[in-house]
Amino acid sequence: MLKKTLFLCTLILNVWFVTAQDFSKSLDSLTKAFKTTSDDKIKIDAYVEIGKIYNRSNVDSAMVYFKKAIELSEKNDFIPSKTKSYNSLAASYIIKGKFDSAHFYFNKSEKLLDKAKDYKLKTSFYGDKGILHYYEGDIDKAAESFKSALIIATAENDTEEIIRYSNNTALALTQLGKNEEAIEIYYDVLKLAESENDKDHIGKILNNIGLIYENMNQFDQALDFYQKAFQVKQTSGTQIDIANAHYNMANMQLKIGEEQNDSLLIKDAKNNFIKTLSISEENQYGNGKLYGLEGLGQIALNDKKYTEAKQLYVRMDSLASALNNKPLVGVANLKLGVIAIDQNQFESAKLNLAKAKEIIEKSGIPKDKAQLYNKLNQLYAKELNYKEAYQYLSLEKEIEQQLASKNLQDKVSNYEVKYETEKKEKEILEQRADLAEKELSLNKKNTQLLGLVIFAIVISLLGYLFYNQQKLKNRQLQKENELKDALVKIETQNRLQEQRLRISRDLHDNIGAQLTFIISSLDNLKYGFKLPEKLGEKLKYISEFTTTTIFELRDTIWAMNKNEISFEDLQVRISNFIDKANVASKDVSFKFNIDEEVNKKSTLSSIVGMNVYRIIQEAVNNAIKYAEAKTITVSIKKEKGDLSIEVNDNGKGFDLNNIELGNGINNMKKRAEEVDGKFSISSKKDNGTTVIVVI
Repeated sequence: MLKKTLFLCTLILNVWFVTAQDFSKSLDSLTKAFKTTSDDKIKIDAYVEIGKIYNRSNVDSAMVYFKKAIELSEKNDFIPSKTKSYNSLAASYIIKGKFDSAHFYFNKSEKLLDKAKDYKLKTSFYGDKGILHYYEGDIDKAAESFKSALIIATAENDTEEIIRYSNNTALALTQLGKNEEAIEIYYDVLKLAESENDKDHIGKILNNIGLIYENMNQFDQALDFYQKAFQVKQTSGTQIDIANAHYNMANMQLKIGEEQNDSLLIKDAKNNFIKTLSISEENQYGNGKLYGLEGLGQIALNDKKYTEAKQLYVRMDSLASALNNKPLVGVANLKLGVIAIDQNQFESAKLNLAKAKEIIEKSGIPKDKAQLYNKLNQLYAKELNYKEAYQYLSLEKEIEQQLASKNLQDKVSNYEVKYETEKKEKEILEQRADLAEKELSLNKKNTQLLGLVIFAIVISLLGYLFYNQQKLKNRQLQKENELKDALVKIETQNRLQEQRLRISRDLHDNIGAQLTFIISSLDNLKYGFKLPEKLGEKLKYISEFTTTTIFELRDTIWAMNKNEISFEDLQVRISNFIDKANVASKDVSFKFNIDEEVNKKSTLSSIVGMNVYRIIQEAVNNAIKYAEAKTITVSIKKEKGDLSIEVNDNGKGFDLNNIELGNGINNMKKRAEEVDGKFSISSKKDNGTTVIVVI
């Protein structure tokens, strides 16, 4: 398929698109610059930079700004500014396909180059002029211009320009069939571009290496390089770069699909051709439109859809003529000749192929010539003109041998191995450096961590020692406080004990003696005088009451004389009380039970013991007085660590809800509350009464 001219022109045009670009400036800031400044030189530079930005997407808008720059620079006669503006506008005319206008502005620029005294203007001039020659099909002149730009860039040690024009020079050598020279340049400049992280040129160089593989008919390798280039261009290229990348991949997919009869690959190729055409139409990229038409025409031709293919190639021929793109005019006519041969329209085929031959032989592209000679061989063979057919067959084989020479294949393979080896070695060195850096960082972190651990251990040890010392101090203080509290408590208890003893002596010596005197006086009255019966009864009651009071007083004195009351003491006291109650109430049976779990040696405080004793007294007295009970039982037992005192009778009982509680029950309840006990009473008519106190 004759499409090399299209492909190579695409690559050259891509190279031009990034010439002298300064993408760090935004369109807004540049617009602001020429609107706010009064310096005409700054305005001109802003116009040119804005134009270059627009050149990536809208060539017509770019040309408007370049013309403004020319107008202002000519008005002020700024020679460097005029040179730059002429070059920029000429480059836009190349994109538009108006080569005569491009030559006009290049000629104006060339007259000012020496006066401008700016090497970048010279490299830009020769580089862009080389692109113009390339589009015109004059590859020798294109190579000469690119070499001139490269010599200037090398002398100035301008890495970016060296990369750009090395790539262009190698591409021109490829077109001239000098692939061995080209491959040496490509791999050297690829390493340089990678060292500079120049992704834009990396993508272009990968494309051009793919071209050499395609010329050698190694289509799988070519597609691999085109796909790598496409990945790079997606992140750093223009829309036109991406359109060209779609075209390059599509050509290889079509070639491989045809060889392997793979309909999916051919479908992918068609989609990529459509994308090439679509993106080119959106961005006013005339040559891109031609590439898309050529690819879609080839697919129609392969499917023997001759009417559709002819329409596409006629459209391509018309557009290429309008753009003055002679190499693509040659390709369009070659394809029309192929269609005519397949339809046995030999006269028409001769006319188309003759027109294609005139252009293609002049362009000097070996691969295109080989394909042209192949079709001429087919044409004359069908006409049985074997002499002419053999002549063109020989020319075709000669070029194919040149393109597929073993020396070239060996050199390409050697350079690829060398490049990949160097790349791997570089990656290994980078990995080692990264590993060493990580190891150093890890050692540093380990040292820091070890230091922190040691520091933490020291702090913890100091903290532990301080804590133990403080704990010891606190313990000593606590013991001192406890000792002080104990001393105070003992002193207080001693004072209380002394006070109780004094009170109990006073009660015994004074009140007890007085009560005894009263009883004695009453007895003397009863036996010394003959008293009326009622008065005698009254005196007897007073005597009994006083005797009871003396007993209670003795109980109180007994409790006051003790700090603690044991269950054994309490049992004796309660037993004595019950024995007296038993004598006084001969019709009532008394029972006193202490559970075996109750430790008789355990003690209660004198207050608790006295209150328990009084509650039992009150409960028993109530049962004797009101219950008309036959049996009264006093029980003391342990329940879940508590002391339970229960007084139970089998008397007549009463309804708790319909009776007003007397002083006796209220007193028992208050006494229980005073010692933090729980008091409860339960009774039912004819079913006795139970009083329970839980301490």
